[in-house]
Amino acid sequence: MYADVSGLSDPKTLDAALADFLEQLPGNAVKAKRALIAFLKTHPDALATLQGMIADEMFSDDVLVHILFSIAKTASPEAQKMMADLIENKDLSLSTRLRVIFSVAEVPVATPNLVAAIREGSSRLKDPRAPMDDLASTSLLTAGILARNAIDIAPDIESELKADILDILQNHPDPAVKANVLDAIGNYGNAELAPVVAEYINASSEVERIAAAKALVYLPSEGRERLLIDRLRQEERGNVRLTLAKSLAATGISTPEAVQVVAAKLLNDQEPTHRAAAIKVLGQAAERLPEARIPILDHVTNEADPLVLESAGRFLSAYELHTMRTRKD
Repeated sequence: MYADVSGLSDPKTLDAALADFLEQLPGNAVKAKRALIAFLKTHPDALATLQGMIADEMFSDDVLVHILFSIAKTASPEAQKMMADLIENKDLSLSTRLRVIFSVAEVPVATPNLVAAIREGSSRLKDPRAPMDDLASTSLLTAGILARNAIDIAPDIESELKADILDILQNHPDPAVKANVLDAIGNYGNAELAPVVAEYINASSEVERIAAAKALVYLPSEGRERLLIDRLRQEERGNVRLTLAKSLAATGISTPEAVQVVAAKLLNDQEPTHRAAAIKVLGQAAERLPEARIPILDHVTNEADPLVLESAGRFLSAYELHTMRTRKD
């Protein structure tokens, strides 16, 4: 979307480019960012001035997000050095540094110095005594994305980031840190790590089980459905059951046993969001497992919650809904 810069007028100065950007941004953010990316690609010398403006906090938070996105999409060595410098600038406000780190995810392939800046933010968690904070958490999540982007393109960078991620997961005792690492592995999306994540689907910590269930969505493996279904069969915590349902909706179910477990564990849940999630899992499965419609049809007979009935309406015809709803009368 942003790579094609043909047909754009070329402002001669950064001030002119920013004026155009700010004028276009409210009505057409895509066009505004596309034009700024084009300018920065052809005027790399403007980056130093723009860096100073960011350091002086001359932009509102909403505008800064779009500017940082444009810098990241520029992807030039100069742009990436600028981003690394901003991340490492401890005189900047934490919120600005965090926004820069978030924007790094938009860089197609990071340069070594930008990777080093991200690693510096997360690597202190290699110390088992180090507490989690926003900077370390955001850096770790971004490290997962950078590792994914480096697959088959920059194997050395991928290897370094992967080693950091696994080091923290294996050695830090805090469940919140482990959950953050599992989220990073989900961002990474390397299916080779599915067995590592699978070890945490039955963890004693609720946050670790939730993070593992989320991460498995992005890690295809032969035993993934079995892991999620077996955990759902045992799970007593509502938040974890809901996450498992969402993961199963994303990955799909393929066996009659899975249909039975989803129906038994979720359709009678007190929380309407859980029942609606169950219907989504079953409804999506019905195309290849016709028997998955049966528990939905049975359930709507006595269902009163509008959210759940709306979910059922995506998979049942109006006639079926009417017939099952009037059957109880």
